[in-house]
Amino acid sequence: MARLKRVIFNKVSLSVLMTTAILATLLLTNLPTKAMSVTVSNPSTGTLGSAYSFSVTINVENTDVLPIQNVNMQITNAAAPGTYFASCTNLPLPTSAGGTATGSYSDPGTFGTVSVSGTSGANWGYGYDANRYGYGYGYQSGTYDNYSFASGYGYGYNNSSTDLGPTSITYSIVWYPPTNWPTGTYNIQVTAYGTSGDATTAFTNTAAAFTMAAAPANYTGGGTSGGAFVVTPGTTNVSNVVNYQGVFSQTVNVTSADNLVNLNIPSGTVGKTAAGAGLTQISINPMTTPPAPPTGANVIGLTYDFGPTGATFSPAISMKFTYTAANIPTGVSEANLVVAFYDTTAGQWVTVPVVVDTVNHTITAQVTHFTAFSVMNIPAKPATTTTPAVITTTATTTTTTPTVVTTPTPTTTPTSAVVTQQPTTTMPTSASANTTTTTPPPAKKVNLWIIGGIIAAVVVIAVILLYFLLWRKRPSVTK
Repeated sequence: MARLKRVIFNKVSLSVLMTTAILATLLLTNLPTKAMSVTVSNPSTGTLGSAYSFSVTINVENTDVLPIQNVNMQITNAAAPGTYFASCTNLPLPTSAGGTATGSYSDPGTFGTVSVSGTSGANWGYGYDANRYGYGYGYQSGTYDNYSFASGYGYGYNNSSTDLGPTSITYSIVWYPPTNWPTGTYNIQVTAYGTSGDATTAFTNTAAAFTMAAAPANYTGGGTSGGAFVVTPGTTNVSNVVNYQGVFSQTVNVTSADNLVNLNIPSGTVGKTAAGAGLTQISINPMTTPPAPPTGANVIGLTYDFGPTGATFSPAISMKFTYTAANIPTGVSEANLVVAFYDTTAGQWVTVPVVVDTVNHTITAQVTHFTAFSVMNIPAKPATTTTPAVITTTATTTTTTPTVVTTPTPTTTPTSAVVTQQPTTTMPTSASANTTTTTPPPAKKVNLWIIGGIIAAVVVIAVILLYFLLWRKRPSVTK
């Protein structure tokens, strides 16, 4: 009896455990998972007037179906979000997996410039689904929840009703804030819409705050859009006036630490690094060990290294040097001064067209790239005298020598002799003329004995043939 009770108890206990496990599994399975997440990775501090870079990643998980139709971003000042804000709508969306799309948002009078580059992950696709849904952090609710969307197209891991797997898109963002904005706390908010314009079904990120410090005291720009400012003597920050495409939004003047070199870069100029990115700073520094000047040349002042090395400008920018007249060697005219740059590939100095102001002692050139530049006096190379070769021409004379041919005639009937002149051509082969006379060969004599023999042989053969012919036609004799 006791044994029977133990068996019953064990079976009941096992059934209860199995039922509990099944219920727990069902409950855990039905718990919502984060189908979409929006994450902002940003530095905790920045400086007004300088580039502020951060990234945004939107992950689409397996349980999500085509949730993204458009993405917006806003950067706001925490104390006055309605006054100081940078609003960027419809961030670029790549059209295929592993693709990249870029965009730029610029309003120099309001929020500066924002450049955006978005790269999609594996399984990224654009397709249609009749039952779009997703789970994420609600833009309006501020909590995680399930969201259902109307049928339609969108970006996500589902492509043409085929579930490819989880995917993502990562944005690299650079903001150039105005220098006159207030310091303090700023916030970044990114909103991914399941249905464009419907904030009730939009996902967003949790708080992404950072602090902005004031622009440097030696800032040299102006206006609400900000400007270039000196970082250290000879180095100027231009990040807040150059967008990601390298376009200068305002005219910038850059000066060397000794104030002897000045660059003037007009608004609209495209300035890029050797790698093709927009410029963020420009430097002009004297070289401690410059390349050797050309033979016989005089360097007037210093040789300067312009950076970043290999930077390019389109169109050309103005580069002006101020020189000291006392540094010019005796006998050298200021009007003969030149600006030369060092070609690292060819290993030589190359001069560029210049304008010399001998009153203010300045020399100005238009340049399209950065390398080492210097003011020089390069003596002209002595003229090379070329002695022309003497060519002697000897006249060639053609002499015609008549050949007289006389034909004898019978003495009984005298007639006038006929003379035919056959000219002889002289072919000169050297400076002295040589005459070659062509004489016709003598006529061959006729051998009468040979002709007579041939005639006799023909007669003999004809007689023999006639004899045999007559012999065959003779009458037959009957005995």
